[in-house]
Amino acid sequence: MFSSSSIKLFAFFLWTMAASVPALAQNTDLWLGMEGLNGDTPVEITSDELVLDQQDGSVIFSGNVVVRQGNFVIMSGMVRLESEVDSSTEEERISAIHMSERVTFATEGETAEADRAVYTPGNGLLIMSGNVLVEQGITVISADTLEYNLENGTRTAGGEVKTILRLNEN
Repeated sequence: MFSSSSIKLFAFFLWTMAASVPALAQNTDLWLGMEGLNGDTPVEITSDELVLDQQDGSVIFSGNVVVRQGNFVIMSGMVRLESEVDSSTEEERISAIHMSERVTFATEGETAEADRAVYTPGNGLLIMSGNVLVEQGITVISADTLEYNLENGTRTAGGEVKTILRLNEN
C-alpha cells in the first residue's frame, strides 16, 4: 500500500501548484509567490522527524518543517501527506496535504500565514484557516479563512475579513 515514492509526491505537489500559476496570475495579485515554482527546480524538505506510516500510506514531516523550492518557502510545525492509489493507473498519488502548527508561505516581498492549511491536488484548492494573515507589498489581509482555487485563480476570504491598503509606503 505504501511506497517510499510518497516523498517524491510532495515534490509533485509543488509542481502541481506551479502548473496552476499562469491561470492564477491572470486573475489575482495575491498568489503567495508561487510564480517561482516549476518542475525543474529541486524541492528540499527539512524537518526534525520523518515518519512513513505503512498502515495508512501517509508521510509525516514534523518539527520545524521547511519546504523550499527556489524563492518559495513553506514553514510549518507538521506536514502530513495522504496518498491514494489511482484505480485506473495503479499509481500512488497525493490526495491531500495537511499543514498545521502555524503555517507560513513566503517568498521575497510576500507572506501568508495561518494556523492550518490543507491542499487537495484533485480540485486545486488550498484552504488556509485560523488567524490568516496575508501581506503583499502595501496590502495586508486578515481573515478567519482563505480559500485559493489554484485552477481558476479565485480566492475567497471569510470570517471577519480586514483589508489594509497602505497608500504611502513611507
